[in-house]
Amino acid sequence: LVFSSTDMLFKDDQQDTEATAIAGDLLSGKKRWQASFGLEERTAEKTPVRQRIVVSARWLGFGYQRLMPSFAGVRFEMGNDGWHSFVALNDESASVDASFDFTPVWNSMPAGASFCVAVPYSHGIAEEMLSHISQENDKLNGALDGAAGLCWYEDSKLQTPLFVGQFDGTAEQAQLPGKLFTQNIGAHESKAPEGV
Repeated sequence: LVFSSTDMLFKDDQQDTEATAIAGDLLSGKKRWQASFGLEERTAEKTPVRQRIVVSARWLGFGYQRLMPSFAGVRFEMGNDGWHSFVALNDESASVDASFDFTPVWNSMPAGASFCVAVPYSHGIAEEMLSHISQENDKLNGALDGAAGLCWYEDSKLQTPLFVGQFDGTAEQAQLPGKLFTQNIGAHESKAPEGV
């Protein structure tokens, strides 16, 4: 366990009884908050987990939870055969129509990122958010797929990842994202063809 401060385990000069009990349970593999992440009790015949990192969507979402209400958290476990990752999802009613085919998103991720993650997001939410910056957002209805990726680069800020989405629309609809970018961001790349 890693504590960011001694205050998490101590109250003034005395060891906090509740915090110590929680830490003891976590270190011994006893159930604590496991229902949220679908963890099973450790048994002797199971391969032992040497390390486990569990992070809630509250801490990973950075305010993007509205885009991905079905995402509850992520868990990384290291056993004798290496690292494994698991995604915890909220109940189906949170995002019935979310897409979980991440292959096209991973294939579209740009190179050189420090960290990328693929996540489901609900249909219609991206279009609704675009309505705040464009009157033409209704033309995008149904054109954005429910799987997306977020990538952070060496020089990017934590709260500003690159969003990678899948577009499944007509040729006319395909022009709209670029038009929205030009209207709202207006940046041009000096090395790109025609500065776009």
